[in-house]
Amino acid sequence: MKPITKVLLTYTPIGLVLVLDVWAFSTGTYASDRDRILPYWFAICALLYMLPAIIACHRNHSHFFAIWLIDLLFTPLFLVGWIVALVWALIDRKRTA
Repeated sequence: MKPITKVLLTYTPIGLVLVLDVWAFSTGTYASDRDRILPYWFAICALLYMLPAIIACHRNHSHFFAIWLIDLLFTPLFLVGWIVALVWALIDRKRTA
């Protein structure tokens, strides 16, 4: 897989969340001044959500696409997918061999 494809796959979900976040908070009204921090909170959550894919992308992991799929599809299942993807992103046998 080409490096540009990996980068696009990694950052597209984050970009979509940020675009929707900016759109939602720019068109609506805030209930209180405390709500003004919500766009920043959602941006941090989006980055944390895709952290295993980001790590795998920048480390040029040999199983990047599998890690990306696990991260994207199985993270909502009680964070099991996120933990598995994070551990797998940090370990790459082909890279050390």
